[in-house]
Amino acid sequence: MKRRVLVVDDERRFPLLEHDYDVHYAATSEWAFALLDDFVCDFGGIDELWLDHDLGGSDTTMSLVNQLEEMAHQGFPYPVDLIVIHTANPVAAPKMAQALSPYYNVRRLSMAELAEISTVSS
Repeated sequence: MKRRVLVVDDERRFPLLEHDYDVHYAATSEWAFALLDDFVCDFGGIDELWLDHDLGGSDTTMSLVNQLEEMAHQGFPYPVDLIVIHTANPVAAPKMAQALSPYYNVRRLSMAELAEISTVSS
């Protein structure tokens, strides 16, 4: 079975991931919360969670990051194997990693890696 990946991003798509993984996209934080709930109910969790920061307008993934951090701090980490931070926001990326790294396996993509594997939807 393919690994399940949720990508939270309002602009980018990851066609190289789609070839090898079961990829789902959420363009808003609200949509991401709903899909994460579905993954827990249906599959017990998710293999990878890919996070952008800026989702358009005033929406960001920080509410999601804060919720994941709080759950883990209380002893109930979200069942995810890997969180990939792929934001181009140089201020938000380290804050996201700092909040999540004590509790989760976190990887930050470099801008070069991001450019290599993503496309921007129009």
